[in-house]
Order: sequence, then C-alpha cells, then structure tokens
Amino acid sequence: MKRLAASLSSLAAFGALAAGAAGPTDIVRVDDYIGAPRALFGRSGAEIERALGPPLTAEAARVASYRDAAVFRATRRLSYPGLVIDLLDTGRVRRVRIAAPGRGLPLGLDVGTERAEVERLLGEPQEADDSHLMYLYSDGYPDTVHFHLRSARVREIEWNFGSAE
Repeated sequence: MKRLAASLSSLAAFGALAAGAAGPTDIVRVDDYIGAPRALFGRSGAEIERALGPPLTAEAARVASYRDAAVFRATRRLSYPGLVIDLLDTGRVRRVRIAAPGRGLPLGLDVGTERAEVERLLGEPQEADDSHLMYLYSDGYPDTVHFHLRSARVREIEWNFGSAE
C-alpha cells in the first residue's frame, strides 16, 4: 500500500511539472499571431490611419536593422494610447509595440497575460529568459513577436517586421 501511495505521489508530481511545461511550438498559431497587427491595424501608414484615425503624435525615430543591430533605419513613429507603430520611409510597418491591453489580439494573448498561458497557446519559444519570450515566423522571414515580461506576466508585446526592410 505504501508503495502504491508513493508511486501515485510521484506520478502526480510529474503531471504537475508536465502541465506547466510548454509543448512544441505551434507554428500556425505563432504565424497567425505575428501577422495580427498588420491584419488589425494595416500594413502601411495610410491603412493604419484609416483603421485607427490620426495618431496622438507622429515623430521621426529610428529602429535597429534586423540585419545589423548597430545600423539604424529612419522611421516615422505613430503613437496611439498604449500603442506605438514605426513606419519605414517606404510607408511599410517595421515595428509595433503594445503596452496596454484591449486591442482585440488573437487567442486572448494581451498585456497582462501570464507567461504560462503564452507558452501553453504558442508552445516553446525560440528564445526565452525571465524577462522575455521570442517567437519567429516560420517561413524564414525575419519577423518576430517578443513578449516582454515582469513578474511572469506580459508587460509589453513587440512585433518586428524585418521583411519590411
């Protein structure tokens, strides 16, 4: 009887560990999530302004190139409440950052979501530590989504569209 109880206890402990572990990356969900900002807000400055209206501010800014982090690309930064979008001089979206919940993102993944829920829905990230999770687009384009974390919750979501370069 003691042996059975010990075996059941070990099995329960293993199940608890496995339940918190991320499964393999769900490529379809990751790709859909990476595409979400362009689907929701647009792929160009004109589409964004049609979807969201005029920005609170629009200013010159710079974003590191995906090819070389020491090289910066000029952008036009559009700021909305809890949302910042960087456009290249071609008008294409280069980066989107969301720091406030409520933008209708897919899968319910938003600012405030627990890290474990991100990993449960998207699977294992390609890069992770205590402060962030990073997922890559599947087809080789340099498009990514980063979940910036604080106390194991999403504090900001950042999409980088290197393919826009």
